[in-house]
Amino acid sequence: MRLYRKEEGYTLIELVIVLAVIAIFSIVVGSVVLTAVNATRKITGENELQRLAQTVEEEVEQALISVDQAIGYEEQNGEVTVVLQHKTWNDILSWDSKTKQLRYRKEQDGTIVVPTQCIAEHIRDFSMDISDVVSNHIVHVQIEVEKMGKHYQLKQSIYIRNKVSIMEEVQS
Repeated sequence: MRLYRKEEGYTLIELVIVLAVIAIFSIVVGSVVLTAVNATRKITGENELQRLAQTVEEEVEQALISVDQAIGYEEQNGEVTVVLQHKTWNDILSWDSKTKQLRYRKEQDGTIVVPTQCIAEHIRDFSMDISDVVSNHIVHVQIEVEKMGKHYQLKQSIYIRNKVSIMEEVQS
């Protein structure tokens, strides 16, 4: 008969200590991962807003640079209307603060050639300064986009290729 018996294994206290260390390590790693995920989401959201604003600016620029007769701009009751007069047609951009949409249509001799289409949504603010267009061929554009509570503002000066005048009255 043996009086001394050797047991192999870990005691309960040793196991509890190991579990506590693993739990603390998991909390630290989890918080680092969560911080990284949140930072990535924030950056991705900001990049999406910047991309949207730049896309809208490029669309507006494409419409503006080829205008060859006159530019008209009007702000009224939360709506902005921009008329780009060409020799045989008019490009019309309109922004509505209620719907936050920027729309485009094309008219020729008073007839709608290209029906009104939404070219951008989530436009919080849209404005133009055409005061330098006659003297310097420059139009200053400001676009502010907003999505999921975040917003991004883009200001751009666009050079107009042709000599144009400013329309006295804008008829949308």
